[in-house]
Amino acid sequence: MLKQKLNLIFLGSLLSLSLNVTAAISLQGYSGLINLPDAETATDGQFSLLYSNQLDYDMEHRVKAVKGRNWMFQLGLFNRFELTARHMARYSARERRYPQGSILERLNWQEDRLLNDLSANLKIKLHQESRTLPAVALVARDLGGAGNATEFNATFLTLSKRWHDWQFIGGYRHSDIHSGFYIGTEWQLHPSLALLAEHEPQQYSLALRAETPKQWLSWGQFGLMAAAFDGNRPDEHSLALTFTTSLHKNRNAMVMTDTTTAAIERPDHSLPFERSDEMAQSGRANDKSSVVNPYRQWLEQRQQQERAESNAGAASIKAAPSAVLAKLVKRLRDYGYRFHVGEVEQQTLVIELTDHRFDRNAIDALGLLLGAVATTDSLHYSWLWLRVKRDGIALWDIRVKLNEYRRYLELSDCRAVECLTRTPPSLTLKVMPANASWPLQVDWLITAKDSWPLSELAFRGGLKHRIGTEVGEYDYSLSLRPTLLQPLWHGAVLALQGEVPLHHSRNFDDNQLFESYRLQSGLRELTLNQTLQLERDWYNQSSLGIARRDFYLLTNETIWRQSEYRRLRLQLGHYQPYRDSSDSPYGYDEGDKGDSWLIGYRYLWPEWASRIELTAGQFLYQDRGIQLDLTRQFGDLSVGATYKDDFDIRAVALKVALPLDSRRSWQVGPVKVHGDSAFEIEVQTTFIGDGNNTLKPLLLQQPVTEVSIAGRYLDDDRLDGVVLERSLPRLREAYWRFR
Repeated sequence: MLKQKLNLIFLGSLLSLSLNVTAAISLQGYSGLINLPDAETATDGQFSLLYSNQLDYDMEHRVKAVKGRNWMFQLGLFNRFELTARHMARYSARERRYPQGSILERLNWQEDRLLNDLSANLKIKLHQESRTLPAVALVARDLGGAGNATEFNATFLTLSKRWHDWQFIGGYRHSDIHSGFYIGTEWQLHPSLALLAEHEPQQYSLALRAETPKQWLSWGQFGLMAAAFDGNRPDEHSLALTFTTSLHKNRNAMVMTDTTTAAIERPDHSLPFERSDEMAQSGRANDKSSVVNPYRQWLEQRQQQERAESNAGAASIKAAPSAVLAKLVKRLRDYGYRFHVGEVEQQTLVIELTDHRFDRNAIDALGLLLGAVATTDSLHYSWLWLRVKRDGIALWDIRVKLNEYRRYLELSDCRAVECLTRTPPSLTLKVMPANASWPLQVDWLITAKDSWPLSELAFRGGLKHRIGTEVGEYDYSLSLRPTLLQPLWHGAVLALQGEVPLHHSRNFDDNQLFESYRLQSGLRELTLNQTLQLERDWYNQSSLGIARRDFYLLTNETIWRQSEYRRLRLQLGHYQPYRDSSDSPYGYDEGDKGDSWLIGYRYLWPEWASRIELTAGQFLYQDRGIQLDLTRQFGDLSVGATYKDDFDIRAVALKVALPLDSRRSWQVGPVKVHGDSAFEIEVQTTFIGDGNNTLKPLLLQQPVTEVSIAGRYLDDDRLDGVVLERSLPRLREAYWRFR
């Protein structure tokens, strides 16, 4: 009966109508139909979550499963590149033996568990679909899975072609079992409803997929899939719940395109624009004179005004009246800034920014300050020269032409993301490393009232967790980490962090497997960190104290900004670690001493808000190897993938850093208070020798303290000049949000 239904579906393509079909997550985690992949990938920044109760797909167990839980986390990391994290669990016990307690008891139930598999999928689109040729993609499924789940390992070469409201897929799958060709189809009955069918060597599949209309929710779509299978188990059926959103939607940090960025420092560059349908029709009719381009009109008016200002000359530029400048100073202080104000030859306003309340992302602080200066009435300065400092260290000099920036802020026909393509063609914004000689040229007018720097109190989160082990589906130990950062003198910061356990699962209890990894109450870090700027592109930081709860640590880190895109790092450390036999996978004893030395190379990829870093050397636990990190920023959220190799053990990890605080910190007297700007969740799977995966949580660990050059002073590369020049939309958005 099911085969007849599938034949009707394939033949029904002759009756199709045109509808838009987009990539959707399948039961196996990659974009596709039911179980098979198509050749489409999730769009850049698209995130999908799927939960299903699928049981026996591709499983060769003699005992059939009666319970299944499957979690799929899919992300379009780049265009044409898709990454999926998978967690699958199967149980063979009878229904009456399945525990009926709390959710945690079910997650950690060990009896009759057939499978507890943690793995990943990779999908790369090799060819974009054209008018005559199909799309082509290569898919790898179940990378890094458990040794007893090798039947899930598979590689696909898949093709897909759309025709009206139909999509047809086909390809070849290579795996330990069920290798062969496959076909499938998707019939888009309605923009929110689709009928799916597949034929594989071992089974037929049929499913119905429904999604909420896109206009219902601005922040995502929910979906439901019901599937039936005719194969090893004719009676098997599955339900899946999905949620899809875009990490680019309403994001606060946007990366400018090459076209708009190229216009930043070229005053005569004309603004690129897309012609409307009416303009195109007029052009075809050779009646171009009737078409009025608002951007060209705006450009001509702006150029005329700038010529008039230029002809007036420097003599017409007067110093700002003291009342106007005092009004600006009061406004900035009300926003929580600490700064000095001066001028150069009565033409350039100079602000030396020493502190602010935007601890999640310093770009917000710059956006509000630039907007406040540019929109101050009767402020007769042509230029703003802004110096950004942290703990007394001069980081960047930013020069902005105020009248151009003011016009950019006042664009009325765009908001947030739309302004990405409406950047003025001649916005002069130049970012440079700080020049040590510039204070000699400045006539200082106003200095900061408060000489003692603000203290910073952060409530960070701590998490140790284990996913897909022999003793539980998910185990965790959660804590709160109050952190106090107190600047002392030039470049010196005292870091004090405590740990307060909140909750943990039963496998972190006493005498359980993960007892030694449980987060304990007490002092976690007490370090004194001294940072110096040796040259304009050289930074050095020395740290001394207690870190990671029980390590007596002395480290020195040097960073050389070789160029706007490249950075070299050398870190040396000496420490006395706390060890016991159960806490170390390498068998060290308590009281052993060790040294670490690490060399790192980082390359920034600002076009995609990404960076890649290679680190090699001797790590915290005396193991030597290499580590490769790829990190992608989506606003204040970051997603990363890590590869580790100590020449004996290889590991792959996925990491997400979530902002769990507000964009602007609260200020209570001399103290800034905020949450965790980057709460990290990392999942790692390890390969040893024969391909089995094992738990090695201490593999290639780097000595990390709360105060670092990259984190505190370079703001995780977001204050880098090449990145800041591409952050105009966020600068603009920050002003209109916080003014």
